[in-house]
Amino acid sequence: LNVQPWQGKYDIERETYQRPSEFMMSGTIKFSQGTDIGLNYRGAYDYEEGGYDDFYTLELHQSLFQDQSLTPSALELYNARMATERAYLALEDIEKEIILSTVRNFYQLREIDNSLSLTRERIALSQEELAETTEKKDSGLAGELDMLKAKIELAENTEQLNELENQLALAKDQFYYSIGVEKDTLFILSLPQEKKVREKAEKLLVKEINREIILSQSELKQAQWTIDEKRLQLSRKEEELSSDWLLTVGYTSERATLDGITPAQGQIKIGATYNLFDGGRAKLSVQAAQMELEKAERNLENLRKTAQFSLSSQKNALREALSQFNLWKLKKDEIKLKGELAQEQFALL
Repeated sequence: LNVQPWQGKYDIERETYQRPSEFMMSGTIKFSQGTDIGLNYRGAYDYEEGGYDDFYTLELHQSLFQDQSLTPSALELYNARMATERAYLALEDIEKEIILSTVRNFYQLREIDNSLSLTRERIALSQEELAETTEKKDSGLAGELDMLKAKIELAENTEQLNELENQLALAKDQFYYSIGVEKDTLFILSLPQEKKVREKAEKLLVKEINREIILSQSELKQAQWTIDEKRLQLSRKEEELSSDWLLTVGYTSERATLDGITPAQGQIKIGATYNLFDGGRAKLSVQAAQMELEKAERNLENLRKTAQFSLSSQKNALREALSQFNLWKLKKDEIKLKGELAQEQFALL
């Protein structure tokens, strides 16, 4: 929309001022179907006669025999929609990364916390061993070398404890920051229930890695969108090789001129344009677009194979982890049974 409001003019040489008398406005509405509607309006006020005269021109332009999805307006709409889709996908990737980062920080905290417990137990044992070695040394049953070994073991465990405490403090900062809580907030670290973890793992292992799952990956979505864009660009280049037919319907209202009153007029025109002599540039652009499309399709196929291999590797890793967990469970049950059996045998003595 273009508007030229009332404007006055001042003639410096003649030192005269012309009062504002004309007003002009023009605008165009474009539709995705290839239709353009243009309006031009002009009004003028005659100060001497005291009258106001105006007229307008209305034109409709419609492309004929053209793919409606390849019109400039349709392409602009498509690009805007794809930009929105990419923005949503980027947001989903950020959300997933935040969740994964939080989960990693959680299990890192658990691992460090378990290591701290084991290290504290080792320190307690080292202290007991040092005390026993000291008693043996006083009794002449141990020498300086035994004392040195006990002190070194205690010092190493103490140093490891300090390192783990520093790692725990850093891991807590990262974890609390990732979930958006204050550093000193009381938080109980509890692992998910064993039964739920096993059930979810077993469901994932029996789930087939099909084409839908593979193409749902973020990188493959991006690659598929790139193919769609390249295919659209190729269609646009091929469209440029054909003739372009345009229908124009115009109407001009009645207006006053120096020769009198000009009656309202209407007109209909049909025109065609075809690029005859471009030195083969149009065909070269089609070939270039075709090559870009083939390149994008190869990239999608490579990403698909990579994603399938990655998902299969993750599935195998999950299967191995579940097997190790089951083995550990059996060993734990075996140790428990042996302990109960030993207690019963001791009670029978």
